[in-house]
Amino acid sequence: MLSGKNFAEVFRDPPPEFYPVPWWSWKGEMEFGEMVRQLDLMCGQNIHEFFIFPSSRLAKPVFLSEEWFEYVAFALEEARRRKMKVWLYDDLNWPSGAAGGYAVKEHPELREFNLTYSARRLAPGEFAQVSMPGLLNCVWENKDHHFRPAALDRVHCFTNPDDASGTLHCVHRMPCQTMLLNTTGNAYSWGQRGQLALLDPKAFRVWMHFIHEAYEARFGEYFGSLIRGFFIDEPQLHELGAATAPYHEFLAESFRRRYGYEPSEHYLELFVDMPGAAAFRRDYYALTSELFSANIGMLRDWCSERGLELTGHAVWEEIIPDMRSFTMRSGDPHRVLRQLSIPGCDLLGHLVPFHPVKPDIHLNGWSKYGYGSIIYTAKYVSSTARWSGSGRTICEAFGSRNFHSGLAGQKLINDFLAAMGISMINDNALSYTIAEAEAGGKSFSAPWWHLYHRFTGCSARLSLFAALGRPEAKTAVLVPLSTIWSRTRGQAGNDFAENAALFNRTCMWLLRNRVEFEFIFEDTPDAETLRQFQVVVLPMAEVIPPEVAARLADFRAHGGRVIALRCRPEIAGEEGVFEPDLPAEEVEELAGNVPAPGYALKGEGAEDVLSSLRCADGETFLLLANQTEGAKTFELVHHFPGEARLFDPEEGGVYHFPDRTITLEPDQSIILNWGGSAAAKALERDRFRMIPRASETTVLELDGDWDFGFGGRNTMVPELSLRFDPCDAGVRERWFMEPPPEWYPVEDDRFPFDIAPAECEHYFLRGEFTVRGRVPDNLAVVCANRLAEQLFVNGRECGAAVPFELFDFDNRAFAVAPQTRPGRNEFMMRLRVPVWNDPKMS
Repeated sequence: MLSGKNFAEVFRDPPPEFYPVPWWSWKGEMEFGEMVRQLDLMCGQNIHEFFIFPSSRLAKPVFLSEEWFEYVAFALEEARRRKMKVWLYDDLNWPSGAAGGYAVKEHPELREFNLTYSARRLAPGEFAQVSMPGLLNCVWENKDHHFRPAALDRVHCFTNPDDASGTLHCVHRMPCQTMLLNTTGNAYSWGQRGQLALLDPKAFRVWMHFIHEAYEARFGEYFGSLIRGFFIDEPQLHELGAATAPYHEFLAESFRRRYGYEPSEHYLELFVDMPGAAAFRRDYYALTSELFSANIGMLRDWCSERGLELTGHAVWEEIIPDMRSFTMRSGDPHRVLRQLSIPGCDLLGHLVPFHPVKPDIHLNGWSKYGYGSIIYTAKYVSSTARWSGSGRTICEAFGSRNFHSGLAGQKLINDFLAAMGISMINDNALSYTIAEAEAGGKSFSAPWWHLYHRFTGCSARLSLFAALGRPEAKTAVLVPLSTIWSRTRGQAGNDFAENAALFNRTCMWLLRNRVEFEFIFEDTPDAETLRQFQVVVLPMAEVIPPEVAARLADFRAHGGRVIALRCRPEIAGEEGVFEPDLPAEEVEELAGNVPAPGYALKGEGAEDVLSSLRCADGETFLLLANQTEGAKTFELVHHFPGEARLFDPEEGGVYHFPDRTITLEPDQSIILNWGGSAAAKALERDRFRMIPRASETTVLELDGDWDFGFGGRNTMVPELSLRFDPCDAGVRERWFMEPPPEWYPVEDDRFPFDIAPAECEHYFLRGEFTVRGRVPDNLAVVCANRLAEQLFVNGRECGAAVPFELFDFDNRAFAVAPQTRPGRNEFMMRLRVPVWNDPKMS
C-alpha cells in the first residue's frame, strides 16, 4: 500500500486511518455533555475514528429506539465537527444477528432449529421410550458396532432384542432455546430466547432490515463519508450446544439439489463415527459454509453499493483439539472473512505465542492448548486478505484484560499482530462508564490515559509496516479443512487433538526459525498463483478434495515441492493417496527442506525475538520485536544489499543503522529498511541501544511521615460486611443504631451468592474507619455508582450523595465530616441490588 519512500515520509505522523479504532462502549445512562467530554478526550489522544458499540449494562438510550438514533445523530454531528470518522457495530453486545432480540421477537417463524443428539445404553431386554416430536433418526447399534433402524412399538418404546448390551441413538429437530448476550444484558432486556436462523437468506435479510436499513433510513447521506462502515461480530449459523449440529430446511433442500441424496437419512453421522460419516460430514459442512458465507456476501454487497466497508470477524478462529465451534458456528472462518472488505479476528487477553503461560493472569482458554494456537488466529486473516485482494486487516485486541493492565502489554501484542500482517487495531473497548462494570474494559480515567497518545502513535506506525507490500514468503501451509470437517462430531471431544497439536507446532517452528509463510486454503489460491511458492507443507492433512490434489500436482509440475507431515492425504471420492515429495514424521524435519530466510539473529535470547520480513517496491523491511522478559542482545547477520535505516515505532525516529549488535529492551521493537532512497535523512545515533528505559523496580526510601496520594486525593478502601434486607426492614428497625447479627464478609467486591432485585430490593453494607487528630472538612464516603441511597455514620444519617469523580464520572460521594468524630467511627450504607443481577441480564 505504501512504497518505502512514502513510508519514510509518513512514519513519524501516519495518516489518520492507521491509528487504532476503539469500540466506544455505550453503557449506563448516556448524557450528551459527557459524550462531548469523552470525544474531546479521544481527540486529545490521537483517536481519529471509533465504533459505536452498544454494550452490556446500557440503560439509556434503549437500543434501536428513536431515542437511540437521536444519540447516534448527536455522536455523528460531534464527530463531524472534530473531523472524526464513525463506524457502526451492527447489533447489541454480541454475536451479531439478533437486533437486540427484536428480530427474534417479531419473527418467531424465522427462529433457528438445531439437530440434537442423545444416546442410551441398553442391557439385553431393557427398553427405552423415545420422544417422537421432531424425531429424525432412531438407530440401534449392537455390540459389533453394526447400525440398523430401531423398531419402535405402538407406545414409542424400543427394547434391546440382542443378547448383549448396545446403544440406542436418536437425532431430533429442536428449536434453539439459548439466551444470548445479543438479546440480554441491558436495563430493558426481556430475556428473549433463541436466535434467528442466519443460514436462511430470508432471516438474514430480516436482521439487516432491523439494523443496516434502519441506519440507512436515518443516516444514509453520511454513508461512505462520515460513516465508514459496519462491524459484524462473530455471526453464527448455529448456536453450539452440548450435542447439537446446524439444521434448516433450506439447507436440506439445497443439499438434495447439490448432492442428489437425502440428508435426513444420515444426520446421525454428524454425531457418531460410523461407515460413511466422514464423507457425509464433508458434504454437509461444505454446503453450510457456502450458504452461510453467501449471506455474509449479501451484506458485503449491500455495503459496497453504498460506499461502506464491512469489517469484523468470525467466531472461535483457533485450531484446537475440539473443532466443533470452528465448524458448526461458521463452517469455515476463512470463507466468512473472504466476504469482508476488511477481514479480521479477535485476540483477547494477555498473550503472544512466545510468552510463558501464566494461568493466574492468562485467563483465556488458549493457555491449555499452548499459545502457538493463536498464530493461526492472526495469520489466517492476512492470508485470506492476500487471496481475496483486501487492502487492510483488523484485529479486535486487548479485551479481557484487567483495568490495571498497562500499555506495555498492549504494545507487546501489537508487535505480534503487525508481524502477522494485521494493519488495523480495534482497541476493545473504551467504556462510557465503568460504574457497575466488571473488569475487562478501559476507562477514560485510567492512570495512563494522558499517555495514550504514545500508544496510538506507536500502533499507527506498526500498522503502516503491516500494510506494506507482502511478506517475503516462499513457504505455504495448507489449512486441512476437509480433515477438520471429517473429524468434527456434534458432541464434545478431542477428536482433532493430534492434528491440532501438529498444525500448531508447525506454525510455531516456522515462526521461531524465521521462515516466512502464508496459509493457503482449499478454495484459494488458484494453481497459477500457488506457483509463487517453493514449498507447500501439509500438516496432518488426512484427506484433500480432488481439486486441491490437482492444484498441488500442477505446483509440483512447475518445480514446487510438497511436504506431508505425519500422513499421506487421501483424495476425497477417489482411490489412492496423494504422494508428497517428502513424507515427514516430525516438524523438525522441515529444517533444510524449506527456503532459508536470508538472515539470522545470533546471540543468547535471540530465539525469543519475533521477526517479520516484508517487501514493497524493491525495498526490504524487517520487523524485530522482543517478546519475552529481559533485554535481548544479538547480532543481525544478513545478505541485504545497501545501507540500512532504522525506524523506531515508539517515538517515530528514523536513524542510520550501524549494522552492529542490537539490544532490545522488553516489549521493544524496531523496523529495519534496505533499498530505500534518501538514507541521509536518517539521524545519527552515538550508541545503539534503542530507547533506554527507566527501571520499573526502583524503590525510594523516604524518611519521616509522608502523606500518600493518587490523582490528588487520598483514598482508602475499607473492609466491609453485608446483610440483605428482603423485607425492607433495615431503616424501620434502625439497623444503623443496633446492627442485627449474621453479616457476610465482602470478598472480591462480590455478593456472597446470586440474588436478583425481585428477591431482595435492598441490602446494607457496614464498616468502620479511624480518624487520628482533626476530622478533615472534606471527608467523604465515595461510592462506585448511584445505587447507594442512604448513609449513616455513628448512627446519624448523612445528607444525600452528590456527583463525584474518583475513577468514573458516575461516582457519588456522601459528605461525612459532621457525623464523624476523632477515633473509631462506624458507618452503614443502604443500597439497591443492581438490576444487572437479574438472571435475564447477568
